[in-house]
Amino acid sequence: MFKPATVAYPVLLCLAFAGCARNTAMPVDPAQFASTDRTDAAHDFRVLHAFAGAPKDGAGPDSLIYADGELIGTTVNGGKYQNIKAHRAGGTIFQLSPDGSESLLYDFGSGKQNDPPFDNSLFSADGNIYGVDASENLKTQNTAYLYRLSKNALVQLHEFKTAAAIPLNVTDIGGVLYGSAPYGGKHNCGELDKLSTSGMVKIVHAFTCSSDGAQPSGPVVRIGSTLYGAASMGGPSGGGTVYAVTAAGAERTVYAFSDAGSGYSHPRGALVDAAGRLYGVLGYGEASGGSAQGAIFSVTRGGSYATLLPFTDAATQGSFPSGSLVYAQGKLYGTTLEGGTYGYGTVFSLTLSGKETLLHSFNKNVDGYNPDQLIYANGRLYGVTQNFGPKGHGTIFTLKP
Repeated sequence: MFKPATVAYPVLLCLAFAGCARNTAMPVDPAQFASTDRTDAAHDFRVLHAFAGAPKDGAGPDSLIYADGELIGTTVNGGKYQNIKAHRAGGTIFQLSPDGSESLLYDFGSGKQNDPPFDNSLFSADGNIYGVDASENLKTQNTAYLYRLSKNALVQLHEFKTAAAIPLNVTDIGGVLYGSAPYGGKHNCGELDKLSTSGMVKIVHAFTCSSDGAQPSGPVVRIGSTLYGAASMGGPSGGGTVYAVTAAGAERTVYAFSDAGSGYSHPRGALVDAAGRLYGVLGYGEASGGSAQGAIFSVTRGGSYATLLPFTDAATQGSFPSGSLVYAQGKLYGTTLEGGTYGYGTVFSLTLSGKETLLHSFNKNVDGYNPDQLIYANGRLYGVTQNFGPKGHGTIFTLKP
């Protein structure tokens, strides 16, 4: 079992697992979800868990992390408090063992705390799991809270005021926590923040919607003493930026994407540092062939840019890359929300020279739809599908690189 953990996002949560787990689903036999994809045997693809939905299981998994031999994640719906008539989405925090057995650690939607956990909200630090739970739409900057989860109860630790940006996409870098707030801040263009588990937030950089970009997307990565990240909007040409910020807050734009003409724009997710370059995902744009299905890019810290892989053929490549890339065993790995053999998304590998291989094509009711949140742990890749699957509410899957 995982040790004390924390969760939530527009609510930071500290999650103490002792005494709060309850078994909710039996292990899933991967054999019953076998696919006809030719690469599956080589990569040992499995459905680790198929979500059954309310009231005894979650629905719509989004966040996923690996900690102390267990997978910890959130679902945005399901659980015992989901009530469609009462407009309660529910949501859960769950734990999966390597054999696929599940325990629900917390059900969202009871009492004053009625909203599901925010997307991509989990992170680990100090032996705990943290996250945020938004009480309302982040664009309107409504109140959010820092909680500790203990004995199936949330204890409020800190309230983020309505005028403040709420840091998401938090990552632990050398014992220091950094988070990006996509909205709010001095210019209402987002912030990069340094924070503590007690809820104290210090602004490292407030985005201006100008040359530095707007709506920072995904966790930052540190190279030397500098933090690098992506902003999905803004910049000189409106297509987003790759930015660099020193610990003292000095910011520079590494590369600016353009919405005009051909090319790709609007980076999303975390950047990956590999072989002297930064790699990332682009959501939109048109190549010379007229594709608008996304791309994988690379850029040096000095701003030398290259489109590594444009997605131009949905059936053979996948389309609309999602989440963040993973770098493992000398290759990049990622997911696409759509495309592949059946049209419901893919897992792919990519060499640093740009050669792509499809590792798995999803087949909706067989193994899920819209794969996302890929992570690498103990020699395997893990991820979520947000919809469908054998029980209709998404899946957790795993495969070898």
